[in-house]
Amino acid sequence: MRLTGLGVKAVIFYLVLLGTFFAIPYSNLYFLGLAFLSVLGAQSGLVALRNTRGLHATVMPIEPVPAGQAIPFAFAVTGAGRRLRFEIVGNLTVGPQRHDTYPGDVVESGAILRGELPPLPRGIHVVRSARVESSYPFGTLRVGRAVAAPAEVVVYPQPLPLRQELRRNRRALLAELGGAAQAGVGDGVGGVRDWRAGDDPRQVHWKATARRGQLVVREWDEAEADGLEIVLDRRCASATFEQALAAVATLATWARERKDNLCLRTQGLAQNYGSAGAPWPDLWRVLAGLQVLPADGPAPPPASRTALRLPAKGERTAAAEVAT
Repeated sequence: MRLTGLGVKAVIFYLVLLGTFFAIPYSNLYFLGLAFLSVLGAQSGLVALRNTRGLHATVMPIEPVPAGQAIPFAFAVTGAGRRLRFEIVGNLTVGPQRHDTYPGDVVESGAILRGELPPLPRGIHVVRSARVESSYPFGTLRVGRAVAAPAEVVVYPQPLPLRQELRRNRRALLAELGGAAQAGVGDGVGGVRDWRAGDDPRQVHWKATARRGQLVVREWDEAEADGLEIVLDRRCASATFEQALAAVATLATWARERKDNLCLRTQGLAQNYGSAGAPWPDLWRVLAGLQVLPADGPAPPPASRTALRLPAKGERTAAAEVAT
């Protein structure tokens, strides 16, 4: 139990009245004021304690989220009996900031209190505390208790937005994110088709276009594709590293949507994710915590010839090229 800002002002006012009561001879009015405030103070404490007695809550799991996105969180509230609670608020302290759930006037046992953290930068953010509190009925005293909560909030790199033709074409996607070095890696040519609005000009089949007299583009056979293999070399500049992480997050999101697998190889890690390996949340946590290594650091683990290597040598800014 602790005083709120309003409670501090009330205590100061009470002390002023108390000093005045002893300082002047005609003090009956001040005595009545002191008695009234004393009763209100005692009632405030007793009602606040009763309002939170038997109340229990747990912070529900917080799913990993991409950087730049607000993070929803929720408290599951339970309590003995069916007694109504008033003005119950859950608050979560992440880093230096405390964040409250949305205000609710009446809370029943089994209620869900919801709130939202502001967008956080990429990283693993420690949850310092979680509490359910109430300042009912007068707002002068705050009564609460600590509750169980996740230990951290995982914020992974923001995936890049993809044009529709990149979502459909695995080889084009790898070439886009990996640069020219990936142009021959991946699936074989399956045929050609007529040009459609939004197609990548680099996929135009010029010989077939000359023969037909109209634009046609290559289509790629994805039948032999067996997941994605990515080599991430962390010996690079910070800005380049963040772009590479965004590319990995993009490919991971793409693979997850297609129920494909992904193998990530970087310094200190060689792990499969998806149905053939670790769950996707494990990858989000890895991407949230990876850091740049010095130029003389160790090389990443060896990989197959067809692996996508990031950052690509001489790559252009992926965010500008892949954006819609």
